[in-house]
Amino acid sequence: MRRGTEYVPTSADREIVERLAAAGHGKTEIAATVAIARDTLRKHFVEELLNGQARHRRDVINMLFESARRGKVSAIIRLEHLTRLAGARAARDA
Repeated sequence: MRRGTEYVPTSADREIVERLAAAGHGKTEIAATVAIARDTLRKHFVEELLNGQARHRRDVINMLFESARRGKVSAIIRLEHLTRLAGARAARDA
């Protein structure tokens, strides 16, 4: 824990928090990894905690599309599966 001075998050800290949040780690574990208190984590990393998972999922899907465009069969199959699921979900929610 850092005491005596106001904590200022670094870009490396932000990336670590976002990745850990995307991987489903809890706030206690994330705070310990960055060596800050949970309250400090909640104060300084609102965006990373709220949107980390969505941003990383977007990145993974982009990589999947790129792999499929390069002809990777497993990526093509996975994208086909994901788009079928998304289509079924959209039809159900309509």
